[in-house]
Amino acid sequence: MTNAIQGTVLVTGASGQLGRRLVPRLISSGYNVKAHYRSESKARKYCPPDVVPVYGDLIEPRWLDEAIRGCDIVIHGAALVSMRPGREELARRINIDGTKAVLSACAVHHVKRLIYISSIITIGISEDGEPVDESMSFNLENSGIPYIDTKREAERMALEFDSAELGVIVVNPSIMISPPDRELTPRDLKKIPRHLPFYFDFGINLVETDDVISGIIAAIDKGKPGERYLLTGTNIGPVEVFELARKHLGIRKPFIRIPYAILYLIAILSEWRAKILRKRPKFH
Repeated sequence: MTNAIQGTVLVTGASGQLGRRLVPRLISSGYNVKAHYRSESKARKYCPPDVVPVYGDLIEPRWLDEAIRGCDIVIHGAALVSMRPGREELARRINIDGTKAVLSACAVHHVKRLIYISSIITIGISEDGEPVDESMSFNLENSGIPYIDTKREAERMALEFDSAELGVIVVNPSIMISPPDRELTPRDLKKIPRHLPFYFDFGINLVETDDVISGIIAAIDKGKPGERYLLTGTNIGPVEVFELARKHLGIRKPFIRIPYAILYLIAILSEWRAKILRKRPKFH
């Protein structure tokens, strides 16, 4: 296969759900690949034999200079993915400061194309049940969730780096689903709850990880720099979600539906608890 942009690709976050499936696909698509891991043990587990591993942590980004040198394309997927409150500082250091370090290194080493792996959450959420697209005005400014705030800021910063020399393209996957890398063991199954105590009305969008990878590879050659692209799949509600959970994981559907007001109260209490725990003195 001949690629419009030839050369070497660096994939950050190569041991994640997306990265460890993306790297082999890039190889089969004709690219030379460097893959980033936080440790040698991760590389031994996930790095294919014909891929060059690089090691480092986005909190200490000095490794980026050597890793990006000689690359024509960077796919930046490394991030802290967590909806838990109380991780604001860590989220900023990884998702914002780490992304800025990647962008700066790309500019220094004359990378031609950067693909930033963002999230559908930076688009916002539908307020009337109708599908959203890339032009939607962001409406989650006051979410109080560090992941949303930091990914949104990192995406904005990445697009500001777009130039004639460094073409930046953003992709926004929804919730990715993948077959397990290995057969689930009895120990794995014990970690899965047999039932859930309650539920609330919701809607989510699921997409196959392989379809997201196809979109990323297409974006390298066909994406328009300065633009972002939703990589999404099927919209489903609680009935379909619980049926999939029952079929594949044996989780029984909950019977109690709680209203949004109670859910909101639970979220507020959880945030207060996290703040109190952060302020609690530590004894050594």
